[in-house]
Amino acid sequence: MIKDKIKILYLIDVLFGMGGAEKNLISILKYLDRKKFHPVVFCFRGDQKFIRSKFRQVNVPVYNINIKSIFSINGVIKIVKFYIYLRREKIKIIQTYFESSDIIGGIISFLARVPVRISSRRDMGFQKKFKHRLAYLAVNHLFTKIISVSEAVKNMIIENENTNGNKINVIYNGVVINKDQKTLSGKMKNKGDEVIIGVIANIRYIKGLHIAIDAMAMILSKYKNVKLAIIGGVSEKEYYYDLIKKCDDYKIKSQIKFLGRRYNTGRFYKKFDIYIQPSLSEGFSNTIIEAMSYGLPVIATQVGGNSEAVSNEYNGYTIKANNARILADFLMKLIKNLALRKKLGNNSLKLVKEKFSIGNMMYMTEQLYLNLYKNYCFFRTNSIKIIIKCMVFSAVFYSGFIFIIRLINNLRNKKLTILTYHRICDQNVKEIKYALPYLFTSKQTFEEQLVYLKEHYNILSPQELFSKNESIPKNSLIITFDDGYADNYHLAYPLLKKYNIPAIIFITTDYINSTEIFPWDYEFVLHWNSKHDPDFNKNLHTFNEILS
Repeated sequence: MIKDKIKILYLIDVLFGMGGAEKNLISILKYLDRKKFHPVVFCFRGDQKFIRSKFRQVNVPVYNINIKSIFSINGVIKIVKFYIYLRREKIKIIQTYFESSDIIGGIISFLARVPVRISSRRDMGFQKKFKHRLAYLAVNHLFTKIISVSEAVKNMIIENENTNGNKINVIYNGVVINKDQKTLSGKMKNKGDEVIIGVIANIRYIKGLHIAIDAMAMILSKYKNVKLAIIGGVSEKEYYYDLIKKCDDYKIKSQIKFLGRRYNTGRFYKKFDIYIQPSLSEGFSNTIIEAMSYGLPVIATQVGGNSEAVSNEYNGYTIKANNARILADFLMKLIKNLALRKKLGNNSLKLVKEKFSIGNMMYMTEQLYLNLYKNYCFFRTNSIKIIIKCMVFSAVFYSGFIFIIRLINNLRNKKLTILTYHRICDQNVKEIKYALPYLFTSKQTFEEQLVYLKEHYNILSPQELFSKNESIPKNSLIITFDDGYADNYHLAYPLLKKYNIPAIIFITTDYINSTEIFPWDYEFVLHWNSKHDPDFNKNLHTFNEILS
């Protein structure tokens, strides 16, 4: 049991403005359980005005190390002071954002013996140079875990940085669903029949805003009642001037509005009718799920994790990057069809509630922190026992003794192994918190186990098992599922089908077409809610209300 608050330090390269990483950091700080965690923020460089305005409201101290170069004498001195701070304050968890923080923070926190070291990876590496890739190959193994903002970023890390997928947890960004947002889904929010297309992004080439302007030129040749609103600070001045010139050349300057950097973006989402994200590269766009939370249909490029938030024909469309013609075609499809905009917008809001809420993000983040720290505490307490057990096991394993025992067993009889599962759960959905921890296997772990079992065992079907004409082969295995949970079909079955592996599912027939749940699940849900919701006991009625 953890009695004291866990000290957690967040390290980020720069704090000059509000980008995706900064939004994620502030959201975590705002909703982090202060009864369990004591957070502090360090940055290598930052703007004091921005830091005061944004971090004062979350009541977290921010320390600007102000390092211009780590290779200068001043830089070395400050890195040493940072090391001393980690040791003196007994920081238990460090989470890093961006390249310099990952590399420098990963090394220094390892040397300072910070128990839990987490790297937060939020892009597809479009800005990373060759030296960064080499550095990540070296430092990734220093981290206890890597948090990836999307499956696409996770796959990039696995492929480009030679990192085991088990070390990477996908935790999607989350947004708050306010009461006024719930009433906006799919409605026209502008006077007359004017249609406003919105995009919120810093003005730089990678955001693909030139493609949006090219598409607008095509659209305005057919529809005159359309405007494009671009909200974001100017990160690349030459690119901004090119965009202005492009608007002049097309003679559509009056229909394209550059509104600059805005921190209160909610009032703009309320005025948009369609949201676009024409980026050439993304890890996972915060603004996409923000737009979805306001009930907007979304058109986004098929880069990074965009396709994990936008489903074709459900809440919008994903298109090839760098193609103005395709963007224009899909925009015109929505411009002329209000009913379609309403339908896709309603689905956007529904998807946000199910998958991208701030509650989901914080639950998964805090559980990761707690589990990693508890593992550290357990190992520290039982380290001598664990080391002795590992030494004994290694001696038995590498001596070949265990294989001799297996060989004798195989010669004596044709052994059949029966492997029993109960539940397969997706780590990215909120319902996982209602699953008994010892009854479920994660979808990712289950797939890895299937790959191993298929390679090392003869997996039998029920027909092969009960066949009178055939004897049971050596090293045979039967896979079974007890109780017949719905996830056996939704999550386990597609993987079994993918690898052509048979299984037996034992269904509890009394619960078919019933709203009743297993008593052990009900008791666990009661226990979980009574611990995490102070008002739960006063409002408890049915299981469906618990899950709402």
